[in-house]
Amino acid sequence: MFLSGNGPVVEVLQYELRSAGGDGKTLVRGVKDYVRRYSSKPGLVPPEHVLVFDEAQRAFDVEAVQDKHPSRVPKSEPELFI
Repeated sequence: MFLSGNGPVVEVLQYELRSAGGDGKTLVRGVKDYVRRYSSKPGLVPPEHVLVFDEAQRAFDVEAVQDKHPSRVPKSEPELFI
């Protein structure tokens, strides 16, 4: 799974993968949607075994995640991925 916080990059990659005959959302997703999905349901485990995080140096810390995606379990984006 390729994750990016850059919406236009996600859209372009998904479009190109669909144009090549695949399903863009299967391989490329926005970080916000991914975090929102898995942080809101603590028992939900992502099926992916490998995550590639575009521009990981900009990953949200605990405080930024709580501001953007309030959840019961406060964690940073990297912690949520693991």
